[in-house]
Amino acid sequence: MFAQLIRRRLESNDDGRPAGVHIEQSSKSLIIKCRNANFSRYSGLPGALFLTLVFALLVWGMVFGNLSFTVADAPDQSSLLQRIDYQAAMVFLVVSVFTLWATHRSAVRLCNTITFTVYPDGETSVVSTPIPTSDNISVETASIAQLFCTEQIKGREGSARHGTGSTSGTPLRAYTVRAELVSSEEIRLARGLGSFAVASFVCKEIESYLNLEDRSVAGEVRRESRQRSFGE
Repeated sequence: MFAQLIRRRLESNDDGRPAGVHIEQSSKSLIIKCRNANFSRYSGLPGALFLTLVFALLVWGMVFGNLSFTVADAPDQSSLLQRIDYQAAMVFLVVSVFTLWATHRSAVRLCNTITFTVYPDGETSVVSTPIPTSDNISVETASIAQLFCTEQIKGREGSARHGTGSTSGTPLRAYTVRAELVSSEEIRLARGLGSFAVASFVCKEIESYLNLEDRSVAGEVRRESRQRSFGE
């Protein structure tokens, strides 16, 4: 229900653009801004909340319970290294790192806007804001030969695709926009897009703007393959 309420507030486009996508085009530049509209599947919020709860329980145990990083009956009370309970400290450190990572990823998926900026005579950049990430990238526009999108499937149906699980349940899907360069190198431009429609739209708009031929690339997900695999 939460996801449905948010989707209703997203922009509804009548010109073929997917919801959550805004485009600005001129002879000098092309700017495409994308917001993740599929909050229920790709935000990672349940995992982040669970790890935050575990982290809170650990802190509670340290403050009000018996959990401690030090050993009361250590043989050498004067040495800090002798008094540290390394097992408790390691558990706390691991949970802390995973909590920060999951919370950051969840916040990025929920709040950030991915902006593709294409300058025909300059660079093509992809920036995710306002929360800082390590996914920002820029590449010379003249070096781009082709754009395409790939699909990652998780969950029970995703496992079944590789022959290791049941075919029941709704798959969790995320999409990545990639570029094939003139040098035949492949690079990732943006990941974590919540729908095939958005990823495909970005690829087609940039290719059309740069007058690039739309051709098949190994590993690419196209509409025809999705209709055969998922009946869409």
